[in-house]
Amino acid sequence: MRKLIVLAALLAVAALAAAESSVQAGLYGLSLRFSPATCRLFGVTYTLALSRYAYDPTNGELLPAPEDVPYTHMSYLRLESEVYGEPIFIPCALDVPPFQDVNQNLWWDFFEVSQAVTTTKTSGVYDDPLYGLCEIYATWSRAAGNSQGACKLELPNLGLTFNHQFELIEFKGTLTYTYAGTNLTGFMDLSQTLNSANTLTGSVALARVDANQLTLAPGTWTNAVGQTLDYVALEPLLRDRNFYSAFFGFTDGNPDTSEADYTIWFLLISDSNDSDGDGIPDFTDPVTPARQPKLSIQLSGGAVLVTIAGETGRSYDLQAVSSLAHSDWTTQLSVRLTNATQTVSLPLPATQTSFWRAETQ
Repeated sequence: MRKLIVLAALLAVAALAAAESSVQAGLYGLSLRFSPATCRLFGVTYTLALSRYAYDPTNGELLPAPEDVPYTHMSYLRLESEVYGEPIFIPCALDVPPFQDVNQNLWWDFFEVSQAVTTTKTSGVYDDPLYGLCEIYATWSRAAGNSQGACKLELPNLGLTFNHQFELIEFKGTLTYTYAGTNLTGFMDLSQTLNSANTLTGSVALARVDANQLTLAPGTWTNAVGQTLDYVALEPLLRDRNFYSAFFGFTDGNPDTSEADYTIWFLLISDSNDSDGDGIPDFTDPVTPARQPKLSIQLSGGAVLVTIAGETGRSYDLQAVSSLAHSDWTTQLSVRLTNATQTVSLPLPATQTSFWRAETQ
């Protein structure tokens, strides 16, 4: 009579490693980039540019104002004309169109390329060196799907009107990630809307606080020409439905200029995946890794009895091979546990020696 050797417990296969997942990500600049504009008054040409700093070179930035300024944005107006000896820099504060969220994604429609800006007039002030604070008016418009818009700036005290073009700076792409405990590590891959050659890529490290909050560790991304941009989350990422958002900062958001600029952004992540159907996206509701199954085997007459200790409701493939030198494991039976411990019967293998394992599904 041939001798049958059955080895099993040694080969209970551990739960599958955490799967890599991906979510949609958007990064929206709160600064606008203005192109210079000219106008003529009484035969004299005036040129107006905007800049973060009161000196050349100008960077075209209309940037978000601090909380103690009663307007949304601020800049320096660089006014140049042949009647001036040198350009003059005039501090200015100005509102952009008010907050609206028609597409209900938590972000300001004015700063989204996909959302149109109907003709809207706002106001602000500038500090005239001769007359003190004077009013400035802006008329905004932009077509949906276009990152470029029009802004008419009126300086009534000087009798000047300039027709500028402004640009939104928006990046979109994916965040691919995996979980290890409550820590999430991933890779961000973004490209600028309507300018896909301009990219931002790099690592991301987050910690899950709970289903509604994550914290983002500081890090560094790289743009398409190899320049590095250091970043930091200015607040935790908070969940609203399947959206996660936080204000976000770069030490220098535009390395091409000589000074740090374009620093304040808005990070918006969305996840449509909800594997367990509990209303919380997988991004903050990770699937619990399967517990390693345990096997025990005994012979009973003309059958092999395999006992699996695992997770109720989880499926396992019972696989066999005649030698550990082989890799051709074959599935003998698939079992879905109805109890934490369950015994199944299999026919005796054809070979004298068999090795068994259970693979988690």
